[in-house]
Amino acid sequence: MRILRTNNGESHAGEWLASMPFPFIVVEGDEVRDAVARLAERFRAAVAEGRMGP
Repeated sequence: MRILRTNNGESHAGEWLASMPFPFIVVEGDEVRDAVARLAERFRAAVAEGRMGP
C-alpha cells in the first residue's frame, strides 16, 4: 500500500499515477478519483480513434 497526498488531483493523476507500471486503486479523494476517471476516458478515446484510422 502506498499513501499519497496531493493538492492537485489532475496533475497527480496525469503525471504520476498514469506512469505507474502496476495496477492501483484510489481509495479516497474524490478529486483524484475524478481526475483518474477523466484521464482513463481520454486514453480510451485515443485507443478508439486509433482503431478507426486517420
